[in-house]
Amino acid sequence: MISPRTLLTTGQLALLGLAALFSASTVNAWIAGRFRSRPALSASQPAEAAPATKHPLAYYAPITTKDVFNPPRAAGPEQQVQTVPLNAKLLGTAPGVGIDSFAIIHDEANKTEQLYRVGDKLQNRTLIGVEWGRVVLEGSQGEEILKIVEPGGKAGTAPAAPAAGSGSVQQRGDSDFVIDRAEVDRAMENMNQLFTQIRAVPHFQDGKAAGFRLFAIKQDSVFEKIGLKNGDIITRINGNELTDPARAMALIQELRNEGRVTVDVNRNRQPATLNYEIR
Repeated sequence: MISPRTLLTTGQLALLGLAALFSASTVNAWIAGRFRSRPALSASQPAEAAPATKHPLAYYAPITTKDVFNPPRAAGPEQQVQTVPLNAKLLGTAPGVGIDSFAIIHDEANKTEQLYRVGDKLQNRTLIGVEWGRVVLEGSQGEEILKIVEPGGKAGTAPAAPAAGSGSVQQRGDSDFVIDRAEVDRAMENMNQLFTQIRAVPHFQDGKAAGFRLFAIKQDSVFEKIGLKNGDIITRINGNELTDPARAMALIQELRNEGRVTVDVNRNRQPATLNYEIR
């Protein structure tokens, strides 16, 4: 005999099944109605396109007059870089390897002689190369060449050495000299001509700077008159070691008012000292 409780549970399940069936039928009918409400488009009946807007022929004129693949740049004021002329004189050069190269240049803007290495700035230009008798500078307009120019205006050839005054340099011994101060003043005032009478390059010993080697000394020049010879290596002036070109340049300027100068050199691998009295 089936209990009332079992009958109640069976009845509930049957009602749930009927409710689910009714819900599914309702949903299917609604979906079918949605699809039937939109008529299908036939391939033989294309959708009507919006009418094209008609323009006069003048409307299309810009297309025929300009290059669509290379449109013109926006108009604007042209920027012209103005380069100030280089106002300087090259006094001497010492070509080396990279940063060891240097040049002595007279800057007319501030009336000074300075030593410039590769990479240094000169009047908004950069020194990029040092060669015999000329240097290469790079500015906003490209490369510029500055050459050693003799007083007569010709570049590339050394001027004749000025004749020393009577008794301007007197040799009292193998290594002792007396120099007239007027001769020193004339030489220092014309540095452009002075540096064309001699060449000097840094000398290295055991990988370290040990002075400057002299060569190409002009005949009858002031350097020959004071006893310097080709191949001499100047190591000290007044006891100061010449290990840096900038220091050597500054020392030359300082010695202008000295009364006595001693120059230590290595000549034929032998040390020697030259003594000068300036009066």
